This record gives sequence, structure tokens and C-alpha cells, in this order.
Amino acid sequence: MGRYASGLQPLRGQNNVQGGGDMGAIPNRLPGFQDILDPGARLKFESAWDTVIESHYGLNLTEMFGALDCLCRRLTVPPAEAYGVATFYAMFSVRPRPATVLQVCTDLACTAAGASDLCAGIEARAGLGSGVSVERSPCLGLCERAPAALTVRAGDPVRTAVSAPATVEAAVLAASAPDSAPEEPPAVTAVPQAGDPSPTLLGRVGVVDPSSLDDYRAHGGYTALRRAFALGPAAVIREVTDSGLLGRGGAAFPTGRKWRATASQPDRPHYLVCLCPTGALSFKSEFDRRAPGTWDESAQTQTTTVCACCGVGCNLTLHVQDNEIVKVTSPHDNPVTHGKLCIKGRFGYQHIQNRG
Repeated sequence: MGRYASGLQPLRGQNNVQGGGDMGAIPNRLPGFQDILDPGARLKFESAWDTVIESHYGLNLTEMFGALDCLCRRLTVPPAEAYGVATFYAMFSVRPRPATVLQVCTDLACTAAGASDLCAGIEARAGLGSGVSVERSPCLGLCERAPAALTVRAGDPVRTAVSAPATVEAAVLAASAPDSAPEEPPAVTAVPQAGDPSPTLLGRVGVVDPSSLDDYRAHGGYTALRRAFALGPAAVIREVTDSGLLGRGGAAFPTGRKWRATASQPDRPHYLVCLCPTGALSFKSEFDRRAPGTWDESAQTQTTTVCACCGVGCNLTLHVQDNEIVKVTSPHDNPVTHGKLCIKGRFGYQHIQNRG
């Protein structure tokens, strides 16, 4: 970073190191983890990128801040905003740390399942001098198997290991030997509650006919909505604020504060946008090209990388036509996404290729 075409050190670990390598964003590696000191590799990418690649390593994270101004000028991003992002998200690091990082989730589900005791036990076993950095992390996307821990060991290749439900012994073992961690269970095990009456949110799964509103009401459906109407808008916002409810995105923004800010806007009317289920939205770029008949899948190239919106590590396939990203999908055999992406992963590319 700060040296033309030399790349940058990814701001966070996890599987994004793979994506960083694939798109040439690691200071000592070209795509495919080819060494930047290799003249043959440089020549190949110099021809593809139509630029000269310097024959030395770029800057690592601890050296990057002197180059922030240059980077932000090229990206038209204020330096304060770039630094804010780097210091806000838990999986980013602005300080040197060991090659092995053990992220222990302390978000809501994991805390309720004993994450605090888990952290204390792990820190007692893998503290200072162990070569492992133990860090408390927001949601790792493993709520149904809480408490959860994720080990990331830098290197070529990067090694990761999940412990969930995590014990002190299992997490420490994964940190010391990531390759020894057991295989991830099949996705179907993420919904073991079907038909079980004990859960609150999932208690109707396998019980209520999803096509019948009468059946839904007969099992307590819309009770909370009727209560909200009885309370009124101001009281609902106060209840949500007092509950401490947070957004499920990477920023974990307080929901009550967001609702209050929207309600206080003088412009009327206010609109509520309800998102479709994951994977149900279509791409405007595809629609706009299909209308005049310019959509051509045979002319599109596909590049696989890793989504940078959160810390889950979802694989993205970028579909490019006429030198523009026109669609983003995920491989159906990907063990993280199983072919599905959230709205950030599917549509965040529009901010990346914005040429305005």
C-alpha cells in the first residue's frame, strides 16, 4: 500500500487472506499466492494489468498509516474514514500480533451459552508467551452451536479451525494445531429445533401451516403486533431502545437509536423496506441489460474472491461483462454460503465499481 501496484496487507485475517491473494492485495504475493519477487510472475501480471509492478515487497499493516493519504486519494475516501473502519471492526488489527489468532465470540448467543467463562479459561491456557492472540469477537455466524471460537493461522496457505460448541480444551487444541480440528457438521444440523415447542422464535417451525394466516393466528401469531399498536410509536421505540437490541450486521448499531432517528425526520411519509429472503432479489444490472437484449452470459468472465463485508468469509463469484461487474453469486458447493449470500455480499459491488 502506498507503492503503486504493490498491493496492501489485508486489514483482517480469516478467509479474506485467500481473497486478498486472489486479487493481488497482499504485499508479498500476487494472485495465486505467487511471490512478487518472481520475475516471471511479475511479467505476467504487468502484461495483464498494463502497469509496472515494483520488484520488492509492499507495506505491511504496521507500515501502512504513512501511506493512508495516498491510498485514500486513489479511492476518494477520507483518511479518517479509512482509519475509522480499520479501528472499528473487531477482526481488523492496527497493531502487530502473533501469526495465530483465536477469536472467541462474545455476542448475544455465545454470551448466553457461557462465552465469558470460555474466554477466561482459554486466556489462562493460551495467554502471553503462548504465541496465540486470544481476542473477543462479535458474531461468528455460529449461533446455533454457541459458544463459538475461530482460529486463524497466517501463512501459505492460511489455516482456519472452528470450535463450536467450544470448550477450553477444544479451542486451545485448534489454536495449537488447526489441522487437527474436526470437520464442520452438515448444514442441516443448524436447525435442530424443528417441531420442538420449547424455543420462542422457532416454536412454530413444523407446527404451523405456513400458507394459512388463520393457523398462524391460532398459534399466537401477531400477538406482538397487536401489543405494538396498543403501545403506540413512541413507546415502541422506547421499549426497543431500553432492550439494548442491536443490528445483526457487522456494525451492531443500536436498533432503537436508528428507529428514533428515522421517526424524528421531518420529511413525510416514512417508508419501511422489507427485505426479501436471502437470494430472492434480482440484479438491476441484469434487468437493465435484458430489456434491450444486451445481457450476454457467454461474454461474461467469472472471478472468485472472498466477501469483505463481515468476518464470515463467504466466497463470491463476480460476473463481469464489458469490464463491469454485472452480477455476484456464490458457489453452490461453498461450505459457508451453500450458494446463498446476504444483501451486502450480493449488491455491495456497486460501491466498489462506482466511477462517479
